Amino acid sequence: MNFKLLAVSALIAAGTSTAQAGQFYIDNGVNFAPDTAPPTKVNATSTSLKDEMTVKYQSSTDIFFSNPVAGIQVGDSIITSGGLAVGTLPFNSITSLNPGETLGGTGFADNGFGDDWILSFSFTNLAGTVNGFAGTFPTLNYTSGTIEMLYSLDGTTFNNFMDLEVTSSALTGGANLELRGLVDFTNVDAGFEDLFRLADGTSFYDAWQQVPPLEIVFIVDQNTNPALATVTPFGDDGNGNPEGITITSNHDGSVTFQAVPEPSTVALLGLGLLGFGAKLRKKAA
Repeated sequence: MNFKLLAVSALIAAGTSTAQAGQFYIDNGVNFAPDTAPPTKVNATSTSLKDEMTVKYQSSTDIFFSNPVAGIQVGDSIITSGGLAVGTLPFNSITSLNPGETLGGTGFADNGFGDDWILSFSFTNLAGTVNGFAGTFPTLNYTSGTIEMLYSLDGTTFNNFMDLEVTSSALTGGANLELRGLVDFTNVDAGFEDLFRLADGTSFYDAWQQVPPLEIVFIVDQNTNPALATVTPFGDDGNGNPEGITITSNHDGSVTFQAVPEPSTVALLGLGLLGFGAKLRKKAA
């Protein structure tokens, strides 16, 4: 068995999947709090490496009936708002960075997160359609929308440091939904783009700018509980039928990131490795 050729095949396979692990850290540019024991900060002005952020937020979803007489149906259009667009900070924020700093400052430094600075978010235009039902509760499919990620030092003034551009969603059980898409920096506030960094130190912003781009994929697990949702009809079609319903709900979920190379880069990597494999075969012959 040619173990070198096996190694090449493994590398090609790796090139077609996620390029980097999902760890990241946040560098505020300020040493807000001492490091933990043992030291875990990536540098003096940053957190330790994190795997995910946990979130809590409120949402409001309008479902527009295509047929008011029939009520809600598969294919009806939806628009969802959430975060600070519909509620106040105590109910709409990033609640922790995981793994998190333990009580007493032993391991996984947060560099003052929650005390000296906070993270939140806001969105008003998540669009999609009803695609089914979990029991009697409608399940939703999102295809577009922007989640503005927000950074604040005082809980009053917020800066948009990164956008999450939703491109798709997927049900993960019952009515629970994951939002998926790419990070984007087209319309963010200048001077705040470099907060989030990959484990190797590359900022999400630099990865987004490079040619070809190293795309940063996100997944937002909404962790929806249909039992806690409220449903309110709105409008009138002139015959006593509502034109739609508004569903309001609370969520307690998470956000993760992964860095993925642009498809043409993966293809070039695969071709290069295939060529290397051909050379190895010639030498073996």
